[in-house]
Amino acid sequence: MTDHEFAKKEEESSGSGRLHWYCQYSINHSSCLYTVVGPGTIRSNSKYNVVVSVHKADGPSQIKVSLNGPSYNETKQIELPPMSTESVEFEVPKLATGDYNLTAQGISGVVFQNSTKLNYADEKASTFVQTDKATYKPADLVQFRIIFLDENTRPAKIDKPISVVITDGAQNRIKQFTDVKLTKGVYTGELQLSEQPVLGTWKISVSVDGDNRETKTFEVDKYVLPKFEVIVDTAKMWS
Repeated sequence: MTDHEFAKKEEESSGSGRLHWYCQYSINHSSCLYTVVGPGTIRSNSKYNVVVSVHKADGPSQIKVSLNGPSYNETKQIELPPMSTESVEFEVPKLATGDYNLTAQGISGVVFQNSTKLNYADEKASTFVQTDKATYKPADLVQFRIIFLDENTRPAKIDKPISVVITDGAQNRIKQFTDVKLTKGVYTGELQLSEQPVLGTWKISVSVDGDNRETKTFEVDKYVLPKFEVIVDTAKMWS
């Protein structure tokens, strides 16, 4: 083994890479091993956790962990005794688009420095539109709700303008909801159909800051529910 040997590897975990750094070195027949593990992707308004381990060292190690980028820079320092592990948590705010880096530096004990570029994931929540029925008749009340979920399927925080537009079967704009406010990631709305609406496929379109996120269709038709008969045969004797 040479005096200093460094290695870095990236693995796939739950769809996003996790960065693994480890170092082995020997000086005067003593050996040392450390590990730094963190997500390969950074997201706005989320927690970013880095796990640091010191396996073999002559004494406690002072280690700095930093996140750096265009709109967010933070450094945390920890002290780890040999054969111990600690998680370093960052509360990541709203991020501007750009390059972000994770840096780990051993100041004393285990001395090292590694830095790598992180994948920046634009904050785009998953958007779902639900209606209470698939087909409506004239004069029906259309009830719908819009759900925004983050990457952990939790209610998403949307700090940009949300608008909802409903168009009829002839692409006429029937109603628009602006300045939509969410309650725990959900918006509930309704539309009263007239007695003589345009028949066909209607659309509910959801936009965030002018960017179309989701479109839901439903039918408006003069349908008649089918008639049916239910005949029940029961036992003639019962107790």
